[in-house]
Amino acid sequence: MSALRPGELVPSSELCRSPHRFDLSEEGCRARRARLFSKLEPQPDLILLGGADHLAYFANFFVPDYVFQANDATAYLVLTEDETILIHDNLLDGFAASAFVDSRKGVTWYRGQEPATDRQGLVLEQVREVVEDLKPKRIGVSLARMPGTAIWNTADKSGRGAILDVDPVIRRMRVQKDVDEIELLRTCGAVVSRVMEAAWKHVRPGMTELELFRFMQSEADRIVGHPVRLYGDVVSGPRCEGIGGPPSDRQIQADELVLLDFSVVVHGYRCDIADTKYTGRKPPVELEIRHKACVEALENAAAMLRPGTGAAAVEQAVKRTITDAGFGGAMPGHAGHGVGLMHPEAPFFVARSPETLLGREVVTIEPGIYEKDICGMRVEHNYVVTEAGHERITNHDVTRLTI
Repeated sequence: MSALRPGELVPSSELCRSPHRFDLSEEGCRARRARLFSKLEPQPDLILLGGADHLAYFANFFVPDYVFQANDATAYLVLTEDETILIHDNLLDGFAASAFVDSRKGVTWYRGQEPATDRQGLVLEQVREVVEDLKPKRIGVSLARMPGTAIWNTADKSGRGAILDVDPVIRRMRVQKDVDEIELLRTCGAVVSRVMEAAWKHVRPGMTELELFRFMQSEADRIVGHPVRLYGDVVSGPRCEGIGGPPSDRQIQADELVLLDFSVVVHGYRCDIADTKYTGRKPPVELEIRHKACVEALENAAAMLRPGTGAAAVEQAVKRTITDAGFGGAMPGHAGHGVGLMHPEAPFFVARSPETLLGREVVTIEPGIYEKDICGMRVEHNYVVTEAGHERITNHDVTRLTI
């Protein structure tokens, strides 16, 4: 199959055989680990990391939440400049095999022959032993993702002043995506765009919001080829005026709006898109005018995406367009944000943001208009900020209001 253009969609039967990336690269993981050490001052002898997001980001280690092995599971990375060690229990052996690390230390928690002990405590004890064997004088720790008792037990042996919080540095690193992350997010963009288009072909008056959500989940699983997590807003009629919400048993009616805003998680990463459609043949003029304003706001803000643009300026571009169309005050909240391992993440397109785009961010722009007894609507696309401006990585059609 020929190479795909960014965001180009492919038949689901070909998705896994196409150039779409479904995980991170070894080169990318090793580069991120080296970059983390280089940004820490003073430089620690080792770094101790926990949290599903950090393990994916630095080692491509990911345990999907739909498998039983994920229940109460925990794993940690111990990094030195020469070695990366993944510590986990035996139920995660299969997932650990795909991690890009130098060594793995698996402890036996449960094998179906004797009662299991405390799962997380067993892994933490192995972490303690590994750290003590390395005899570090200074330790970098993800304080927000490590149990406090484990941290201070280590600190008591090496001195409280020897502990350095690495989370602020990692948060800054994650704003600018690496090549493998962008490739994976292009896959996420292709998946959510296909699910969105399939949802609009499937929706019909009489079905409930929950039935539509179930179809979307099934379609996401089919496209990716295995179960994935889909989450977001599925609302219709007057519920759209509340900006969003989970699917309910409300029946979708003819001649009303349906608003979808959702993500599909692929190997820990996700895009985030939205669209609003009218279930009748001809929308009222007042809805068409508002929809046109949302689409224009999206286009005007996207045109500003380039290195050097302030995040607050992007938010201003969205709300200025909405206001100029006559709907000032009808769009509360943010105008977009970054996406990746978290949702939302930096940069944040909000009025008081001091952030400036640097390049390689993956961001959303999501203009909306919400008026009681009139409408609630939103459109949203995702973009990579490039040196030349931006590249859109989602392809669903937000320009039409009718299905």
